[in-house]
Parts: sequence; C-alpha cells; structure tokens
Amino acid sequence: MFKSLLAILLLSISASADYTRAYQFYLNGDYVKTIKELKKSKKQYSNPDLHLLWGHSAKELGNLNEAMSAYERVLLLDESNTQARQSLEEIYKETKREALLTPNSALTNLKTSISIALGYDSNLNAMPDNDTIQEYFGTQTNVNNTSSAFTQLSTALSYTDELGEKGGWYTKYALRGLAQHNFSATLYNLRTFSIEAGAGHNTQRYNIYLPLSYHRVHYLGEDLLQQYRFHPSLFVPIGKKNMFNLNVVYSRNKYIAQTNKMKNDTTIAVEVGNYLLFDKDFISMHLKYERHTDIETFASNSLKSAQYIGAEFWTLKLGGKYAFTPKLTTLLNYRFRYGQYDDVVGTTVTTRDDNFHQLDSKLLYEWTENTNVFFVYTYTNNKSNYPMVEYNKNSAYVGMEYTY
Repeated sequence: MFKSLLAILLLSISASADYTRAYQFYLNGDYVKTIKELKKSKKQYSNPDLHLLWGHSAKELGNLNEAMSAYERVLLLDESNTQARQSLEEIYKETKREALLTPNSALTNLKTSISIALGYDSNLNAMPDNDTIQEYFGTQTNVNNTSSAFTQLSTALSYTDELGEKGGWYTKYALRGLAQHNFSATLYNLRTFSIEAGAGHNTQRYNIYLPLSYHRVHYLGEDLLQQYRFHPSLFVPIGKKNMFNLNVVYSRNKYIAQTNKMKNDTTIAVEVGNYLLFDKDFISMHLKYERHTDIETFASNSLKSAQYIGAEFWTLKLGGKYAFTPKLTTLLNYRFRYGQYDDVVGTTVTTRDDNFHQLDSKLLYEWTENTNVFFVYTYTNNKSNYPMVEYNKNSAYVGMEYTY
C-alpha cells in the first residue's frame, strides 16, 4: 500500500515538474521545447492552463491547426476562459472558419449579479470599511453606538469587450448599486451608486487595467458626497503559483452640501501584493500606503485646521480562499491599519495615532449553477490615543446572490 502511494506521489511530482519546465521554456521563448514538455505532462491534461500554454506556443510557431485544437481543449475544460476564446476566434477568422464562430458570443462577456441579505449591525455610526465615506465622521459620532437589523440589496452589471483582433486589448464597463435599509435607525440608511469605464491589456505575461469611476453616496438623510477615482491595477504571474499585484489610486472626494465643502479631500494610494495560488484556492498579502489631503483653499489656517483633518495610513491585508468541497467555500481577510492624523490630542502637542483591526469572514454555498447562499461576519476594532474615536463594531448578515 505504501509503495503504491509513493509511486502515485512520484508520478504527480514528475508531471508537475514537466509543466514547470514547460512554462520556463515558454518564458524563454523556446516554444518547441515548451510543447515537448507539455506532451510529457499527461497527468496534468485535465488542467486548462496546460492546454492554454500549448495553444500559445503553437500559435507562436505558426502551427495554427495545433493551436486551434489546444484552445478548443481549454474551452472544453473551462468554457469561461477569455484568452482561449479570443485566440480561437482569431484563428477561425484567419483560417476562413468563420462558420465555427459562436453566434452572439459577445453575450458571454456580459455579467450580472443581484443579491439580497438580512443582517444586524451593532454600530451603524462607524463605517470605516467604506472607501467612499472616507473621513466624514466627526469626533462625537462613535460615542453612543446605534444598532439595528437591516436589509441590503446590491446589484452589479459589467461588460467586457475584447476588441476582436486587437492583440489582447479590451475595454470594460460596469455599474454597481447598493441600498441598505435599517429597521430602527433610518437616519443611517445607505444608498450608493457607481459607474466605471476602463481599458486594459491582457497577455500570458501580465494583465493591466486602467479604469475611471464615479461614485455617489446618499447617507444621513441627504446626498452626501461624490467621488471621482482613477485606479489602475497590474497583475503579473511569477512562475506557476504566484501572482504579483500593483494598485494605484487617485481620488477626489467632494461633499455635496455647502456646509460640508471644507471636508473635500484627495486620496493618493499605492498598494503592492502577492497571491499564492493553489488550484482554485489562494492566500494573499498586500501592503498599502495612502495619504489624504484637502483640496480647498481657506482664508486662514485656523479655519482649515478646525474643519479639515488630513491623514496618512499604512495598511497590511492578509487574506485567503479555501474550498471545503466543490460547492462550499470560505473567504477570510484580516486588515490592520495604522493611521496618523494631522491633529493633536488634548493640550499637549501629541499626534493622534489610530490602530485599526478588522476581521472579515464569508461562507459561500453554491446552491445552483447561478445561485449562491452566503453568510458574512465582520468584527472591527479601532484603538487610538484619542479616546473619543475608539469603537468596536460587529456586523453579520445572511443572503442569496444570483449571477448570470
């Protein structure tokens, strides 16, 4: 029994080694050796990435029939693989096989989702994880916690246009909305809306995306603020198991009411991270720096300091996804943020420092092919040398999501 298990393990390691060598040959531009190694990796033939690499290599060598067969195998194993579908459509057109093109194939790039949830929040006053709220809340809002059960509805619609034969270039458009109604604290009802448009370039070596977006928030019984964001992202595979990620953010937050105009600010942020991939599971780590500064010109520094407080933050994020079964998945994220504000505490010249912790967990069950049932729990704690802004927050909700 032990010898049989050892033999199976050695065969698996050998197959994986063949694929790893093939990927290294591909990175070095040796496509003949890439295909030769891939043909040895018979134990990995159920992996769509193997056939995708095979197709790319055959295409580089000009062997379009071989590439076409490889891309078709990819789609048999993973019908949502956009790289294989785009490359296959290019080959069909180039080899006069337009009849094989899927009618209305653009519809496969249209994605929609809608979810409804029922939950409870122990501290509606504090919303530190909402990027569009930013630093709206004053020093008195978190002293007396306001709790309530709530219902939440969220929707999303996105469309990706792969631009035909443009060599990996694509555009993407998205609409998102969220509405939360609280049973016993309607002042804190929340509605958000965002629209996004961007362009990107996707290849075997990297994926870069350059989006512009507009966000609007209705909160505290009024149209509170609007935000304009430019937030490019870059993903680069490193070997077979690692993915490097770089995000940059520039945003302008503009409050709508005239009495809040002095709180307008800009945010500049840079974030680097890495994903360690295990088939469909992963763990990740990100480090982010961000700076908030005002965008208004004031008549006096005293007025400015009384109305606006700038800040800078360092954030460490650890996360992961694990599938217990093909239908049951969990996601776990931890975030620590150190914040230093352009403010002093008490009568001494002591800079205000905050230490923010957040643990976010999600359990997801695939009920049908297009329907998921989920449970989310979030715990948040903020410690500070300024006691007025310290708080704890618990939020939990259960819901259902339909995607198409």
